[in-house]
Amino acid sequence: MKQFFSIYEQFVLKAFNFQGRATPLEYWGVILLVWLIIMYTLMGDIAEVHTFLLAREIPPMNPLYYDSFIVFVLTLIPRLSLNMRRLHDRDRTGFWVIIPAIAILSGIALFSGLAGAMMNSSLTGVSNNPDDPMNILHPFILLLTAPYLFWEEMFAIAAAFQSAGSETIATLISEIYAQNGGADIRRSSSNVSVGIAGNTGHTWGFVFVVIALVVTPVVTTVWHLILNVLPTAPVDNIYGPAQIAQLQYKKKKDNTHNPMAGYACLFEETEEEKARKREKGAAEVKELYRQRVLGNQ
Repeated sequence: MKQFFSIYEQFVLKAFNFQGRATPLEYWGVILLVWLIIMYTLMGDIAEVHTFLLAREIPPMNPLYYDSFIVFVLTLIPRLSLNMRRLHDRDRTGFWVIIPAIAILSGIALFSGLAGAMMNSSLTGVSNNPDDPMNILHPFILLLTAPYLFWEEMFAIAAAFQSAGSETIATLISEIYAQNGGADIRRSSSNVSVGIAGNTGHTWGFVFVVIALVVTPVVTTVWHLILNVLPTAPVDNIYGPAQIAQLQYKKKKDNTHNPMAGYACLFEETEEEKARKREKGAAEVKELYRQRVLGNQ
């Protein structure tokens, strides 16, 4: 148990160490706990922001007000270094550490796109091209150019979620689908015609945005998990020797027992006895040399 908790100690002590290797247990034992804390605090922060918006109050703009931001920033460098050491253990370069960054950034772009689409949909007022790919940037542009309108839109989005819950997203998707060529069947007494309702000019842009913002976070996250779940590369590399973590593989104990080992102390010589034996051996060598070589009797 003491060895298990040592991985958290190493996480702190090696916070700025981007060299060496880290075993799967060293990585996942820390990363899972850190991300659980981040997600738990993030859910609390989102609920608090939602409460502010429902009360038509602007939430605190200082990022240090939110626990999830503090935990994320404080653990950022240690997580990066640990991830690089885990990649080194798989005989990969630290370049692959960019994968989770892509997942996070694409996830932020996805939520920004959803917010922009809601701001331009009937959920918050009059529908105005909710399928436009530029809706990804719309919240940022509105916040910089017209903060008052931005917060009015955010108040409306919070009210929509409060009244419809998850159905809000389904309603938005239906409206976007209608804007991208929903079937409009017109019937009359003389004929049946099928037309296309909505603006189809953004269809391909919408498809690209869906692929980029929905598929990218999923693919990069799965790719990142696969790279870090794989076992230790059993060979030495430029990042360090291959080591089998004691936390993963327990060394086999030597169960052999020598019943005569206890009598070894009876025949052990002291330092004085060893010194006298060396002196006696040196004297015998000198005497033998005098007799055999010099011919002295």
